[in-house]
Amino acid sequence: MGILDPGFGDVQIGSASLREFLERHPVRAHIHGHSHAGFGRHGNHFNVASAGRERALILDLDTMQDQFV
Repeated sequence: MGILDPGFGDVQIGSASLREFLERHPVRAHIHGHSHAGFGRHGNHFNVASAGRERALILDLDTMQDQFV
């Protein structure tokens, strides 16, 4: 909740419980696609929502280098 998950206006549409889980259990990469308006990267969070467009994420987990295509 609050990372790459914009809804309408100031509303965040992500899950508070998922955010709490990820804060307690760090992961190398968190990849999701719920909010189409939040496409992109923020730290180790990746929103790959396509919104009807054909695009993909290439991610090297060793280096954390990413490329959206």
